[in-house]
Amino acid sequence: GTVKALGQYVGLFGATINAFGDAGGGTVLVGGDFQGKNPEVQNAFRTYVSADSTINADALTNGNGGKVIVWADDVTRYYGNITARGGAQGGDGGFVEVSGKHYLDFNGMVDTSAPMGIVGTLLLDPDDITINNTADSNITNTVGVFTSTDTNASTLLWSTINTQLGTTNVEVKTTNAGDITIGAAGNIAGTAGRELFLNAADQVKIDNSITITTNATNLKFTGANGINLGANVTSAGGSITFTSATTLTANSTLDAGGGSINLASTVNGGFALDVNTTGATTFGNVVGGVTPLTSLTTNAGGTTTLTGSVTT
Repeated sequence: GTVKALGQYVGLFGATINAFGDAGGGTVLVGGDFQGKNPEVQNAFRTYVSADSTINADALTNGNGGKVIVWADDVTRYYGNITARGGAQGGDGGFVEVSGKHYLDFNGMVDTSAPMGIVGTLLLDPDDITINNTADSNITNTVGVFTSTDTNASTLLWSTINTQLGTTNVEVKTTNAGDITIGAAGNIAGTAGRELFLNAADQVKIDNSITITTNATNLKFTGANGINLGANVTSAGGSITFTSATTLTANSTLDAGGGSINLASTVNGGFALDVNTTGATTFGNVVGGVTPLTSLTTNAGGTTTLTGSVTT
């Protein structure tokens, strides 16, 4: 079935919404549909979900988890719990989007796990976001749950990402020409087989290191206007994929252990790049064609495929 909670201001306060089903999870729309793009579903201006609110769109026995959207055209503040799990005997995890079109405060839990199938995805997609180790100090609950108290970029904590990777794949996506900025070094355990996908409408700015310390987690980066790589990226055996043009802004190392490393587009910048894996490394385009690298090093224990020329 389908449950809709719609209006100009939508709040869940100690609410329980159930759309589970034996053969598949249902659909729950809180404040709008996917990215607010369904003209038949009213979009909220602001949406709030309290810490003691739960939404359940699980498949109970054999089927896929459902679809849950928490949306607002301006600000969403989310502290609750959502499950869209695959069935106990079969089925894949569902899809959950939690976002405000302009600003998102995400400090809740989402579970799209699937004990007998493929884990689902959590999508977080405001217009600008910084991934950090400290919360945004400008956020306050004292002025009312529907009052916007921050005009900065949204902040997502590394600790939150690490917790979510235990129960879902995570895609952080920006809209409206927004950036994804790595504002502080991330050192997280990760979860084997999960994917963290940073997908920017403008640029992904890796200004600080990203380190998966324990469990092989796949890392994927896409920026409509490129990726700035200015720090090390380590995946503990997961794959590392850059799908967009990459510009080095400092000496950097990509370390995938035995996982694959794929730089699908051009690589430029007057710095050194060390690519370390005993697996496969692929350069899908020209390296140093616009701005030569100072050096390019790959691991002799792995295989390296060059599609275009390399200039250092």
